[in-house]
Amino acid sequence: MLSSINQRSFKVRRATTKACDLVARVCRSRGSKMRTAFMKMLNSRVIRLTLAALVVQAFVATMFVDATFDRGIASPNAPLRPNFRLQSSEGSIVDSHLLRGRPYLLFFGFANCPAICPTTLMETQALLREAGAATHTFPIYFVSVDPARDTPEALRDFVRGFGDNVLGLMGSDEDVAAAAKSVRVYFSKSKNASSESLDHSALVYLVSSGGEVVSTVSVDEPKASALYKIRTLSVFGRL
Repeated sequence: MLSSINQRSFKVRRATTKACDLVARVCRSRGSKMRTAFMKMLNSRVIRLTLAALVVQAFVATMFVDATFDRGIASPNAPLRPNFRLQSSEGSIVDSHLLRGRPYLLFFGFANCPAICPTTLMETQALLREAGAATHTFPIYFVSVDPARDTPEALRDFVRGFGDNVLGLMGSDEDVAAAAKSVRVYFSKSKNASSESLDHSALVYLVSSGGEVVSTVSVDEPKASALYKIRTLSVFGRL
């Protein structure tokens, strides 16, 4: 929502700026006929009201967006920091704050995922191997977005098929929603009434040793780009 408001505010402000620039250019124009005609047009009540509405809309939209960002709700320039405290599929508690000091990968999905999750995890592991990153020291945290069905046993059986460095994380609906919100991950129940699947983001988040999301990789991304990111993160702990 904030993104659309911000874009709308920018468009209104840009239109208002263009209108003001046009007025300024005409007022500086040496052509008296053009200036006279333009001033007559400005006398039109409709034009005056339109310009006034543009100015007011730009001001209100700007104030709303700026106030929202000042409250820290969703600043587009603020770095994303994963924020979660979840139970692992092995029974331990994993706190994102305690993970700082080493980079890791973060992915949201569910054990019954038919294609996206298995494919993404396999492709990510292949990238780690090709990049020369030591998978045993480069963990992938797989956060389940399906708490109702992903029991510890089901989640453990699922992630173990992709390597020892993959650890499943689970929690209550509220805990998972908060974790997803911290990195702006989307997920929801499938719109297909006959399906028990979930729609969710397919991005793998690259988290620096400082605890910030520094980039993402996906199966649709050119391999050279993904390899560069993973190699850099593996060596330097950041991008």
